[in-house]
Amino acid sequence: AMGNGPGYIEDYQELINQYDAFAGGFIWEWCDHGVFTGVTQTGKKKYAYGGDFGEFPHDGNFCMDGMVYPDRTPSTGLREFKNVVRPVRAALVEDGIRFHNYLDFLNTKDAVYAKYEVTVNGEVVESGDVPTLDIEPHAEATVQLAYTVPAAGKAMLNIVYYQLNDQALTKKGHEVGRDQIVLRDEALEIAPLTGCDCIKVAESTREIVITGCNFRYVFDTFKGNFSEMTKDGKVMIDRPVELNIWRAPTDNDRVVRNEWQRAGFNRGLIRVYDAAAVVEDGKAVLTCKFSLAPIYLQKILDMTAVYTIGKDGAMDIQLSGKKDDQMPFLPRLGLRFFLPKNMDKACYLGYGPDESYVDKRRASYYGAFCTTAAANHEDYLKPQENGSHYGCDKVAVKD
Repeated sequence: AMGNGPGYIEDYQELINQYDAFAGGFIWEWCDHGVFTGVTQTGKKKYAYGGDFGEFPHDGNFCMDGMVYPDRTPSTGLREFKNVVRPVRAALVEDGIRFHNYLDFLNTKDAVYAKYEVTVNGEVVESGDVPTLDIEPHAEATVQLAYTVPAAGKAMLNIVYYQLNDQALTKKGHEVGRDQIVLRDEALEIAPLTGCDCIKVAESTREIVITGCNFRYVFDTFKGNFSEMTKDGKVMIDRPVELNIWRAPTDNDRVVRNEWQRAGFNRGLIRVYDAAAVVEDGKAVLTCKFSLAPIYLQKILDMTAVYTIGKDGAMDIQLSGKKDDQMPFLPRLGLRFFLPKNMDKACYLGYGPDESYVDKRRASYYGAFCTTAAANHEDYLKPQENGSHYGCDKVAVKD
């Protein structure tokens, strides 16, 4: 569970729930064992681990493998585990919502109460109380909830469980877990690109310049991406856009990381074979064929990018490519847009508010959230990949 972990803990719990003979879950371990060494000039606590004292040999940060930080602050991993082992679970069945009591000794009516809400595209449209759950230990019951399935949109049923009585460390009303059930999985509508008579394309040996009524984009035909983007007189990027397959490895990447670096994933360079742009139906269509490869090693990717740019600079991006199946899987694949520092506020429709990944999203839920660059950062004692949000359908970034 060290660093940005544990991953796929839900898969283990499903086996634990299914098989009486399954032994688990032995999470290593409760707390990080960092040594407090004072505070920084800005007041942040400092914790040291193996190698920070000039000693040899040492185990690096292998003592930093807990579910809470050295000062006992809960990590996102602990919150993930908390919801995975929630006392009650719900599932949508034909005649209602089936609740299962995973407590060993208590009837649910003596331990928890629950509330529900229906959301559409992240907005709450309906809410209410779940009738008292009267379920014996390790038994099930089906309950009718008086909600309406929305006619359109991405609709979710959120059920939140609360502690019924005060206990030694937590009080009545403390949230003990939540379920999210998909009622309607309808993709968000994206407005089609519209053309504009003022869109123009100009090409030179090194650049393709695309302009419209209120924007100017410059594409570097050597580096295979946009080097300048301005709109309404404002600079939108302060460094050229980059294709990116690398991320800061997590502690659990320590084995595959060696394979990634041997394949040169952390130092791939773009080589452009062809780049050209035309205006079609009032929209600029820019096509770039390129490869990604480290110096003297095997090519990583052969790719084609098609950028279609319409009115007001709106852009549709299509990336396609091939990778040798014998090479390790990619750490990630995407485009990096380096925004000005004051563009530090983001609102998103996806899994939050905690960081979330394909294998670590049970503490999070699909909804509409807003954050800042600083608030979104998870301050791991050994810096590593953090702050992702799984399943995002929409993101808006602003100053």
